[in-house]
Amino acid sequence: MLKDRFARYFGLWRESDHGENVVFDLLFPRGLELPGRTAAPVRVSRAYRPAHNVGHFRYVECSRVGEDGQPAGDLTVWDDIRFPFDPALRDCEDLSSKTVVRRGEAERQWIEEEYSCDASGMVKVAISNRAAGYGRDYSLGRWSETAS
Repeated sequence: MLKDRFARYFGLWRESDHGENVVFDLLFPRGLELPGRTAAPVRVSRAYRPAHNVGHFRYVECSRVGEDGQPAGDLTVWDDIRFPFDPALRDCEDLSSKTVVRRGEAERQWIEEEYSCDASGMVKVAISNRAAGYGRDYSLGRWSETAS
């Protein structure tokens, strides 16, 4: 039986070492089997205390991952989204003009990201601030422009 699979690696860049470095967080590896039409989506989650007022998420897919864990080969940028970690910014729709700053009070927040991939290969993310009780949902892809 023929099964659909991820043809490339999919993930995002995250800051590490207090912003000194950037690491690739692999979410869906190349070769991952997509769920059948009636099956539940494949899910991956992350949870953490943020260090900044705004989360800047830069999603990419690549043809391979180098020995250093970074994307290599053919690279395609999917989306560039921002999420308000600071509850004071929760109603701000356009965070692109907000300066990302390190804030101690951000560490009181609890952020959860849940990624899903369905049978068609559509990737979605739900990002929530569980401590403050709000979240946003995004459909990811180079074609996607808005949060739902």
